[in-house]
Amino acid sequence: MKNKICLVSLFLSAMFFASCTDLDETLYDQLTPDEYVSEDDGPVGIIYSALMGSHTAPYTHPGSEFVWMVQTSTDEVCVPIRTGGDWKDGYTYQQFQKHTWDPNNKIILSAWNYCFNIIGVCNVELKKGSKYSPNQQAQIRLVRAYAYLRLMDMFGNVPIIDENYTDSQMPEKSDRADVYNFVRNELNDPIMDNLKARRTSEVWNKGILHTLKARLYLNSKVYTDCSDADYMLNLDSCIMSCDSVKAMNKYEITDYFKCFYTDNDLLENSRDIICSLPYKPTEGTEGNYLQLLGFAKLTGNAFGIPVLNDAVNGPCVNPGKDADDTEALFKIFDAKDIRKLSIFSGQIYDKTTGKEISIIGQPINYTPYFTGGFSVWNSSSDNVNAAKRGDGARMLKYEMVANQAWEMENDLVLMRYTEVLYMRAEALIRLNRGGEAISIFNEVLLKRGYDGAAITVDQATSKRTVTTIPLSIAVEPTLEFMEKELRREFIFEDHRRTDMIRFGKFTTTEWGLHTQSNGSIIGDPTKNIFPIPADILSKNTKLKQNPGYN
Repeated sequence: MKNKICLVSLFLSAMFFASCTDLDETLYDQLTPDEYVSEDDGPVGIIYSALMGSHTAPYTHPGSEFVWMVQTSTDEVCVPIRTGGDWKDGYTYQQFQKHTWDPNNKIILSAWNYCFNIIGVCNVELKKGSKYSPNQQAQIRLVRAYAYLRLMDMFGNVPIIDENYTDSQMPEKSDRADVYNFVRNELNDPIMDNLKARRTSEVWNKGILHTLKARLYLNSKVYTDCSDADYMLNLDSCIMSCDSVKAMNKYEITDYFKCFYTDNDLLENSRDIICSLPYKPTEGTEGNYLQLLGFAKLTGNAFGIPVLNDAVNGPCVNPGKDADDTEALFKIFDAKDIRKLSIFSGQIYDKTTGKEISIIGQPINYTPYFTGGFSVWNSSSDNVNAAKRGDGARMLKYEMVANQAWEMENDLVLMRYTEVLYMRAEALIRLNRGGEAISIFNEVLLKRGYDGAAITVDQATSKRTVTTIPLSIAVEPTLEFMEKELRREFIFEDHRRTDMIRFGKFTTTEWGLHTQSNGSIIGDPTKNIFPIPADILSKNTKLKQNPGYN
């Protein structure tokens, strides 16, 4: 499939608003040829091109969701203003940390356009009807449902536009509950019976379908404000969806970092992966570059690998409220927990000499806790309040290789089997059946522990090999344990904002750098959804702004 992905990247920049507001039929018809698509091809390359996006054109890369907007609005990631005013950018990133964003924030526009671009491409292809088999039509509709689930999660109230929309007028906004029902009906449509039980994320399949169903039902209380009784029924549906994934016998829990190897598309490395974006820069796709945004250029990383000039020293790990904050991300891991290696901090060493690497005469020390970078910066006189070059631990989830290029080949992981198991565990706990979740925790945690002698690190790469040794962590089938375990397992995987909202922590409490003393907005539930971008409202006057942003 990877050699088929680069079909239509030239068309994408012309589609941003055509896909969600313009409805220009002529433009749509230029996108793909009309010949019948082979059953083996899955949804054609254009669908994957839309999903992977492009960071070379404005507003088309999932980075708008995965880092800049979603993760930076949580206690996982921050983007401080650094010495010299780097990353000030009109306080765009700081707005997400403080929850002070507004409809003019261009990153919010980026996320809106990214999702509606996918929807527009899917609608175009679905209009071609018999060109695609029922299996392929089901795949395309599944991709569209995924995009709508993301939109509903971020923006709540959005327009519903399917392939049958023919009105020449701009579409109106639908309530969040209506969008929820649309997605639920799509995922339960009989056409989805045509999906195959294949174990590859390059053909959207039944594993992806049931995982999305489970996500939808688990978060239904947030999306619809349904009654407690109805939520209990939805939790039962969540469990059934998780059981459907397990019944496929296609997935298993693997050694943690195999999911994030450079070759994580290989079957033996990816038995936990249900859905990923298949990047291959040498074959024309843009590449998974999000992790490289965090490291300082002209330095090495933890394992002595050169980091190229493209590295821009941006996002880093949220340092917590103070140096003793036990809820800071880098402090919540058991001493034997391999998952803490997703975070890198400390000195940088040259692998050949064993000496610290110095930049401008100063060693780089990625320090987990820091205080600078979240106040006003107007000139060099404000550098005293800025974050220094080494401030902040860094994201190191994906394997990096020697002479690492900006465009990493690691497939970007969207869904894993471990998520399915943990959704089942959470649903059981919420149904007061927590005892049934203990075996799930034990099954996962047996694959997450090590001691100092049991882990092998290849010094030429960041590939980690682990011998399984049980953790000393005490399993508790409670929501408190569940919430913290989700933080550990899915660190930097774009889960945290949704989880924080579901557990009631996103807007109601102080955490990390999101504190009243830092000027953050605390206790405003309207911040649980983002505003409709001002640029979109100016193009479609029939849309109404979300509450709290007028």
